[in-house]
Amino acid sequence: MTYQAPGLDLSKATQGVRASRSSAPAGVISFKVTNTSKDTVHEMIVMHLKDPAQPLPYVVSDAKVDESKADDRGEVPDLAPGKSGTLTVTLEPGKYLLICNQPKHFAAGMWASFEVTR
Repeated sequence: MTYQAPGLDLSKATQGVRASRSSAPAGVISFKVTNTSKDTVHEMIVMHLKDPAQPLPYVVSDAKVDESKADDRGEVPDLAPGKSGTLTVTLEPGKYLLICNQPKHFAAGMWASFEVTR
């Protein structure tokens, strides 16, 4: 279920990120994040896609995106079930992914595309 995986079919994803909007104009953007899970810690990271045709760097042994090699623009870390947090960042136009990078979550489909427009 990872972004840009061949034959990707998100209808089979076991987890997901649901954004209320899929785009926003460039500048200061605030993300209010709520973990709706009843029993699992999640996070939300804004990843800039330098080349949207390429997958994010993934470390199979860790079952996570390699944040040190990706273009991480900020995050709401480790939200307990039912908890919320806010991230405010300044973003330039481009393609982004909103991901959870807890082990195995990204590969289970826990991401959403997000575009920042001019």
